[in-house]
Amino acid sequence: MFNFSKKIFLISRYYFLFSLIIVGSLSFGQKINYSAGKISSNLEENLVLENSVSIQIDNLSITTEKFVLDQQNQKGYSESLSFLVEENNFWGEAERLNFSNENVTLNDVSFSLCPCFEKIWWVEASEISFSEDSESVNFKNAKLKVLGKTIGAWPKGSFPASSERRSGFLLPEINISNKSGIDASIPYYLNLKKNLDATLEPRYISKRGFGISNEFRYLTNTFNGVINSSILTNDEEYKDNYNKNSFRWSFNLIHSQTFNKNSFLEIKYANVSDTFFLNDFGGDFNGTSKTLYAPQQFIISNFSNKHKAVLKVNAFKIVNPQGVNQFQELPKIELSWFEKNKLFNYGINSYLSFYRKGGAFNDNEKEKLDSYHVSPYLNYSTYRNSILTEVSAKINLSKFNLETSSIERIQPELKMKFSKNFIKKNISNVSFLKPYLLFSFSPQKNQNDIPLINSGISMLQNSFLINNLIGKNFLPEKKDLILGWTNEIYDSKRKFLKFNFSKKISSAKGIRILDKTFILPEPYNLDLSYLPDKKSTFNLNLKINEERDFNTLSLNFEKDLSASSFVLNYFWAENINSYLLNDSAIKKLNQLNAEFRFNGNYKYNFSSKIIYDIENSNLTNLVLGLEYENPGLKLGMALIHSKELDWIKVLNESIYDDYNQESFRIYFELKGLGSLGRPIDNYIKRRTLN
Repeated sequence: MFNFSKKIFLISRYYFLFSLIIVGSLSFGQKINYSAGKISSNLEENLVLENSVSIQIDNLSITTEKFVLDQQNQKGYSESLSFLVEENNFWGEAERLNFSNENVTLNDVSFSLCPCFEKIWWVEASEISFSEDSESVNFKNAKLKVLGKTIGAWPKGSFPASSERRSGFLLPEINISNKSGIDASIPYYLNLKKNLDATLEPRYISKRGFGISNEFRYLTNTFNGVINSSILTNDEEYKDNYNKNSFRWSFNLIHSQTFNKNSFLEIKYANVSDTFFLNDFGGDFNGTSKTLYAPQQFIISNFSNKHKAVLKVNAFKIVNPQGVNQFQELPKIELSWFEKNKLFNYGINSYLSFYRKGGAFNDNEKEKLDSYHVSPYLNYSTYRNSILTEVSAKINLSKFNLETSSIERIQPELKMKFSKNFIKKNISNVSFLKPYLLFSFSPQKNQNDIPLINSGISMLQNSFLINNLIGKNFLPEKKDLILGWTNEIYDSKRKFLKFNFSKKISSAKGIRILDKTFILPEPYNLDLSYLPDKKSTFNLNLKINEERDFNTLSLNFEKDLSASSFVLNYFWAENINSYLLNDSAIKKLNQLNAEFRFNGNYKYNFSSKIIYDIENSNLTNLVLGLEYENPGLKLGMALIHSKELDWIKVLNESIYDDYNQESFRIYFELKGLGSLGRPIDNYIKRRTLN
């Protein structure tokens, strides 16, 4: 906090009288600048400053009516004063100050670190002291007061004497839920180095016992990362419900590294002791959101303007209790070379993958597969007579080595796209119209013996124009013609309207996988984006197909007002399984997601989020939050309701019932000091709530 100088200055003093204000300076140990309405000496030959006295001791400013300096003994004192260290928002009042060349002591002090400089929260202490050599400010017999009420007391303690981080306890966090009971934690922060720190968080959960989590962060010029880990020593609730080991743990590593301007490393590795860890604790305990799997990825890559080389390990841990082993890439090697000139760009894409089944907790099925793919390609484009012509040709050469057989496949692909731009201007707006025609051809190949690896149909609009399938192991027959146009309109106020319409026409019969033929969509596709003003957006996507299973509708509307904001998302699908190449059952989706925020004034804010399953008349998630804020503090509370499968009944009785999870969260922040809990925004922004 205080930039004390150890240099001993020669004693000097000068006076300047202007409008009855006397200004001067002297130095012993610390340099002192002062101004006063009156200056004199007493019988002990001390320097006495009186009437609107301002003292500056390095970066400590003091205002008082009288200040006495004993120059011979290099000390001084004052009574009834106020002080400020603006660099750290450290300010307050004291009944007495004692000053020497070694330290400064304040008695009967009220101080705060609130940046508002209002007495909203403050600390009352019998004494605080700091010295030139100390890195902290020490206090005794302190009480923390908020709006005049005492909420905590300490016999002694300290806080940093500078804006630099230091080790110490952070404010605790308390949550209450019907799933875990009372959940309390007290984090301890360790400032190991400027680029290295850690947080240890002992935790007690009334229904699950004691545990601890930690976060370790590191940062250098070439790499950075975060390590989260956690343990729960004796979770009797879990043991009783599932008859499993009561010791539970999790680990999560995220690492990024740059070797040089062309070479990079990315690591995302997560693991858990059991399938229910993330479901029970989520990101609160491990830094990982609730999800279907824990990624275990290692990617090292090298790029230039003519090549790309990637080595990837793509594994995972499936946290669905009923999950089965899936193919993992252990590893995958990608090599690409590319070149271009004025007319053409061309190259070769290739990859080699070694697949091994794994990832599930309760499945022992093993299978391995090696695949090799090489795809030389040639692209050509030209612009003549206001028509853009784009041609792309490539050959897919593939080989699959199964455990008992080997399969080879050669499949050519040809794509041709023609488009033309029209511009229309008038006084009120400018319109851009772009009709286009896209032709794709690729013959059908026998793929009956190729195993299913991460395949499905993307629901994004562009996938119907470019690629139909996710995963390169299956290549569909293509005899497709796509007609469409894009229209963009701007008015004088920059209001924006974008409209895209397309229709796919295909003579291909579909794709045959594992002795089954799956019909591929030929939709009428409509995309609409409208920005009526700077604070409003509307987006729509509609797919209508003769095979109704592929019909979908997606809506998004956002509006910001002076005192509130509103977000509405709606999604409907006739049969989501049709996009997953799963013909076992029809599964409809009909879901509404709404967020609403209201700012009553500067002090009060209301937030809500609703996820409602219209198809099943089921309130999936609900968040209601209320916040109070003034210049010195913020207080918030959130009620969180969510529905999920009751896995105890699923596994023990094969009954698929919902489990209502409810929790109550409190957020409390003293500005300039610290916070307890997590802000309400954390729960509003989550897709899945904990």
